Amino acid sequence: MTTILTPADIVRKTGWTMQRVQRLCKSGKLPVKNISMGPKNGRYIIEESVFDNWIKSSTVVQAQQNVTRRTRLDSQVQNKVL
Repeated sequence: MTTILTPADIVRKTGWTMQRVQRLCKSGKLPVKNISMGPKNGRYIIEESVFDNWIKSSTVVQAQQNVTRRTRLDSQVQNKVL
């Protein structure tokens, strides 16, 4: 059986603020389904497995960006030292 999460569930699961979760939902960065009648007043749901996969893929992307950023900063520091 599929478990459905609401924004409140995501807040409890991650410790994020409700504003952050709503912003991710509205921006389309979080792959949720809007079950409200209109686009302005969003009521969002997401399958738990979809959310877990999104978290895993987002973590990998963030880690890759951090490595790239660190490498760039290290080379800038080395250039200034030399």
